[in-house]
Amino acid sequence: MKSKVLVVAFLAGLAFAGASVAETIPYKYDVYGRLIQATYSNGRIVAYKYDAAGNRTEVVVVAGS
Repeated sequence: MKSKVLVVAFLAGLAFAGASVAETIPYKYDVYGRLIQATYSNGRIVAYKYDAAGNRTEVVVVAGS
């Protein structure tokens, strides 16, 4: 009985999951190889700032559409 419930739950999840869309996210790095920006397809930009020691000090998110 437990396996039947799991199978039904799995199939229901597939039916209601909807279509997933693959997304390519371009990343930018500084000369030290640290991530400084990610730009998403909806226009959202996430920028990262670092101090002189290389520690991430700030994350700035600019909302997209």
